[in-house]
Amino acid sequence: MAEWCLAGKKSDFTAQSSKLLEAAGKEIAVFHAEGKFFAVSNFCPHRGGPLYQGTLEPGPSVVCPLHGWTFDLEQGGCLNMPNAHVGTFPVEVRGEEVFVQI
Repeated sequence: MAEWCLAGKKSDFTAQSSKLLEAAGKEIAVFHAEGKFFAVSNFCPHRGGPLYQGTLEPGPSVVCPLHGWTFDLEQGGCLNMPNAHVGTFPVEVRGEEVFVQI
């Protein structure tokens, strides 16, 4: 059964920032990009790079810090390797708090 986990307060995220959420035995990269919040699996499928440490780009997307694979934060697809993807997770902002469904 899916559960909602607190990722933090909106004020914990600056514009174009990320945070690592560890919950339910998973590592989730949570991003504040282009005025919205997104959550994806933290590990790049190429070599396991920590996506929460990646660079945010327009789209919105994140570039893996290890080898430059770029992932769409809305759909999880890799922009430079079409067969690769990362899992995405629903995000809700409730008042001043950001929740991720795991």
